[in-house]
Amino acid sequence: MATATSEPRIQRFATDADPKEIWQTVENEGVAIVPNVVPSDVIHRFLHEIEPRVETWENAALGGWKHSPHTKFVNGLLSSSHAYRADILNNPVLHAVCEAAFEQTGDYWIVSSVLRLTEPDHPAQPWHRDANGWPLVKSQRPEAPILTLTVIVPTTEFTEANGATRIHLGSHKWATLDPPSDAPPPAIAEMQPGDMLVMRQGVVHSGGEHTPESPATRSLLLLSLASCQLSQYESALTLPRPLVESLTPLVQKLVGWRTIFPLGHPMGLNTYRSTRVEEKLELQADRALEDYRGDLT
Repeated sequence: MATATSEPRIQRFATDADPKEIWQTVENEGVAIVPNVVPSDVIHRFLHEIEPRVETWENAALGGWKHSPHTKFVNGLLSSSHAYRADILNNPVLHAVCEAAFEQTGDYWIVSSVLRLTEPDHPAQPWHRDANGWPLVKSQRPEAPILTLTVIVPTTEFTEANGATRIHLGSHKWATLDPPSDAPPPAIAEMQPGDMLVMRQGVVHSGGEHTPESPATRSLLLLSLASCQLSQYESALTLPRPLVESLTPLVQKLVGWRTIFPLGHPMGLNTYRSTRVEEKLELQADRALEDYRGDLT
């Protein structure tokens, strides 16, 4: 970790680095970056495929709360983008790091996935920790294994001027959100499209201000992954069966269509009468989607 008198920097690793070494850095400092995880052609296809969802997004007032008028949080990615469900969610680097992260708890799945966009004049976020949807996470002992992590994949350039995420290294060890008196300033997660930032639960961070000096839209893929023992924010159970059966078995499990196993749990979770739910459903995988003419959304 950086000292109080040095410039704090987030450690970076090659895509072929040992995932356990990457995760050990995340455990120690709270965050790590792996550049060039998602190829540029995949990023371009993803943005093209998701554009209709971006254009029709509405700032719904869920619980009376609205987003800033200078941002969008676009969900429904699985049904909207082949690049997302076939390429990004099957990325081997993503899964290698997740397997290292959840080694002590077993299977994991996606609990939230959005494309976030910001425009100039979008204010900086308040300093916060993720995983507020599960109050019990806040009560974990400091030495307990993690239950959640956050993955950010920029789909445009991340700079300080356009609001790159600000992260207090080591802040998952703080008692509160407030920095200790000897804490260094936050690190700025400047990245290129296709890089991958992995952040441990409990890390104090904030999206920065998107200043007028950076007029282009900033966008990022924001994934929250968790132990399968925690519930998902966004269910994929309403997806049409042909779309689900076009997915790989790995992605089907990732989005809740297969039985999953916490470490040491022989019966599994998300089961049907103590058997695998995919067997009861006679679920197939890797099927072609070209002949399906129904609504995928």
